[in-house]
Amino acid sequence: MKTKVSSNGFAVSGRVAEYAKAVADNTDVLVAHMAVAIVEDVTEDTPVKTGKARSGWNATQGGPEFLDDPDIIPVEAIVSRAENQVGSRARTVDITNGVHYIGSLNNGSSTQAPAGFVRAAVTKAIVKLNEIQLLRRGSSRWSRR
Repeated sequence: MKTKVSSNGFAVSGRVAEYAKAVADNTDVLVAHMAVAIVEDVTEDTPVKTGKARSGWNATQGGPEFLDDPDIIPVEAIVSRAENQVGSRARTVDITNGVHYIGSLNNGSSTQAPAGFVRAAVTKAIVKLNEIQLLRRGSSRWSRR
């Protein structure tokens, strides 16, 4: 059985599967970009005394990997590590911080960042998500608006 859907004389039956695949493929790219954006935002927003909590952010595929005693590295290196570990496509990404006091920092124990800075970083990434299109007219690739 063949199904054909048309609108204004434009047949779309042959393109539906192509669009569905493009959205699925682009979603994998989007997940990877979002994970890196979240790591970047949360790293920049993490209060710094020694740098351990900031350096503890990690993004991985295939299960969480907690860095409980990370080497102190700059934000750019943390973001680069996330990009390398996540890659260009991902279905699921675990974003973690194994430093034992990260929960206390997120609850507002530091005057350098408000309570809930982790959620705020995720919200910033969602705003970035709203700027990305899964499909651009005439293309099967994702793009920024």
